[in-house]
Amino acid sequence: MNQIIILDFGNDYNQDLVKIIEEENIKVNLLPYDTKTEQIQAQENVIGLILSGGYITVKEDDLEAFDGQILKLDMPILGLGRGMQVIINQLGGTVTPAGYVYEPTPSKLTFHNIGKGIFKNGDRERTVQLGFDAKVSKLPEGFKILASGEEVKSGDDRPFGAMENPDKNIYGIQFITKPAEEEKDAQAIRNFLEMCKDYQI
Repeated sequence: MNQIIILDFGNDYNQDLVKIIEEENIKVNLLPYDTKTEQIQAQENVIGLILSGGYITVKEDDLEAFDGQILKLDMPILGLGRGMQVIINQLGGTVTPAGYVYEPTPSKLTFHNIGKGIFKNGDRERTVQLGFDAKVSKLPEGFKILASGEEVKSGDDRPFGAMENPDKNIYGIQFITKPAEEEKDAQAIRNFLEMCKDYQI
């Protein structure tokens, strides 16, 4: 059976994520974030990888423990929340401390590619929850912005709600993803799984 590996960076919604993947008849292997590349390569029938994090910013311990060679594996990779920030740091982008702690904050985002990719057939605009005590200030080379907008109350700019690099098959979603509660979030995960299946073929 095909399987997706989830590296756990502290996402409260991991079990919801596991459920939606298993509904697609794909096995899930939930592993700690400090899992090594060799351990992943030793698994059979792995078709994709998810770095699954919550709304708290990436920490130095995360970066030191994470095996950056994982991002060179020949399979689609999706970073959620903290997981997206790990990808950005590893590949030469920048996550800058905001100077204060974000609580999950409603933010209105515009999605820039709903014709294909992880947001295929999604809404052009959505209000989502963004909550980090750091902001992405620079994407890695070769990555494109998939979603951008502003906080509803403060109007603060949130330019990096999601990202993609189709050439590397790496994607990231910065906002809080709740696949059991939000159908559009569930659809984004299913779209990623379809890309994993297609890539395997």
